[in-house]
Amino acid sequence: MPIPASPLHSPLPSLLLSLLLKLAGATCVFHVQQAELSRTALTGESIALSCSVPDTLPDGPVLWFKGTGPDRKLIYNFKQGHFPRVNKIGDTTRPGNTDFSIRIHEISLADADTYYCMKFIKGKPIKEYQSGQGTQVFVTGALGRHLMTMSGTKTRKSLHECSSIDTLEIFASHEHNSCWDLNANELK
Repeated sequence: MPIPASPLHSPLPSLLLSLLLKLAGATCVFHVQQAELSRTALTGESIALSCSVPDTLPDGPVLWFKGTGPDRKLIYNFKQGHFPRVNKIGDTTRPGNTDFSIRIHEISLADADTYYCMKFIKGKPIKEYQSGQGTQVFVTGALGRHLMTMSGTKTRKSLHECSSIDTLEIFASHEHNSCWDLNANELK
């Protein structure tokens, strides 16, 4: 007598596997994943940044940040806030959702930096639990007759080297590096 096929696969096996791995002492099995280490966009375009967060991680929000440390900037909060140039890609209201990818619109040279998808633990205050490895965003745009690419890491370095808060390092072709102010004037 044939055995009838089950119409739906229950989530029980994956939950059981998760529990067995925890009991066996396995750690860091499930991670926040950012698929791309780097992305490049042209000014004015949109760019998608991917993030997958396993639903086996503790309850709490997922947030996107630009940069690291105390100067990092909140780019997107899936639960609250108004972020006019950023929107979510996945359906974060769906039970079992693991897609916390975002799309940033109207990219500018100032958007060049490394972006982190971060999982927090619910509580008062919320605590940082785990971060993706980060996705470095390079932005290429035209300024006058030069084609330039900006990197957030190089930008932070040039702010110190050029000794001015209003400067950004820009790579004009591959011939030389220059410091430019925010009005596109080359600094000597």
